[in-house]
Amino acid sequence: HKGGLLGGSARSAEEVAKRRKEERERKVEQAVRRLVLDQIVQADRPTLSPDEMRLIAVGIMGRLLHESRKLFAQRRNIEPLKTKWGGKNYDGPARRLLDQVPITALPTLLLELTLLDELHVATHNMPGSTKPKRLLATAQLCGVDPDTIRAKIVAAARAKKKRPGSTIRKKAGKKSPKTRRAPRRQASGARTTDAGDSAA
Repeated sequence: HKGGLLGGSARSAEEVAKRRKEERERKVEQAVRRLVLDQIVQADRPTLSPDEMRLIAVGIMGRLLHESRKLFAQRRNIEPLKTKWGGKNYDGPARRLLDQVPITALPTLLLELTLLDELHVATHNMPGSTKPKRLLATAQLCGVDPDTIRAKIVAAARAKKKRPGSTIRKKAGKKSPKTRRAPRRQASGARTTDAGDSAA
């Protein structure tokens, strides 16, 4: 049988459709979680002392997953530093931001850092086998409705899927190269080209 691109075996149409469905569900779930956090951080809340909050923020930052640090930098428009190995360092710029953020924004920053790890969604966790418990509990405290957010994101995803040109087109297979026609031989044994000229 023909070898597939993944796993060395061909995928059936059902498997491909399942993977695409899982990926769509993953994107919807991830978008819901991120928007829930966006609305949570917009709510007002009491504050601690600035030094205490910055100390807590640094501690949380040091325990975040790498992908969470990267996401935090993206949310805050932080440019990472280039490492000598060609990678990206998000820690330095992010920690400088912690020192510069206004006092009134520190409570929101702490809450955001606390919930960042729950924004990541993997397809093998679908549908909802690992719920973001802290994110949902915080949303309830702040009066944010995840179900309303989910309904809007699902509706937008369906509308996008129905738009013309949104479906993935299959790539046409490569055409096999044309084979050169062998010269014909006349009765006398001389070779004849396609144009009809004789060759010795």
